[in-house]
Amino acid sequence: MPRVATSVPVAEASGLEPANAFARLLKNDGEPPQLSRAQIETYLAQNRRSAESLLTAFRLTDDRALLQEAAEKSPQDPRISCAGWFAVRNQPDASLEERRQWLEAFEQSAPDNALASYISAQDYFKSGQTDRAIEELISAAGKPKFQSYTADCVQNVEEAYLSAGYSEAEAKAAACYSH
Repeated sequence: MPRVATSVPVAEASGLEPANAFARLLKNDGEPPQLSRAQIETYLAQNRRSAESLLTAFRLTDDRALLQEAAEKSPQDPRISCAGWFAVRNQPDASLEERRQWLEAFEQSAPDNALASYISAQDYFKSGQTDRAIEELISAAGKPKFQSYTADCVQNVEEAYLSAGYSEAEAKAAACYSH
C-alpha cells in the first residue's frame, strides 16, 4: 500500500495561528475559547440584560447569579427553568428540593413538553420514588412536544461570540462545541 506523505500545515510550522476555525478550536483541546467577563458584559449590555442573554451568559460562565437574574426577569421561560435543573442536577451542594423547584417550574412553564416529565421521572427514579417516576412517564407519553431548546442555545452562544469580535465561522464553531 502506498504511503501518503503528511506534512505540518505551513501556519502551524511557522507559529502562526491556524486559519481554520475548527483548527483553532482543536488547538485548545477541542474546547471553544473562553469569553472574558468584559466580553460577556458587552454582550449583556447590547441585549439590555434580557433574560435570554442572561441565560446565555450563564451557560458561558456557569455563574449561577446570572441564571438567577434571568429567572427573576422571566420566571415563565421554560428555557431558564430547564437550564436551572441541568445546572443543579449534579451539584453536590444542590438539594432535592432545589432540583424539584427547577423541575416544577419547567413543567409549569412548558406543560406540553414531554422533556420536563422525562427529566422528572429520572429524578424520581434516582430518589427511589418509583411510583411517582411511573406517573411522570405516563404523563410524558401523553404530551405532544419534546423540546430541548438546544437550537436557541446554539444561536445565542453564536451571537455572544460574534459580539466579542469572533468571525462568523469561529462563532458558529464555538457555539456548536460549547453546548
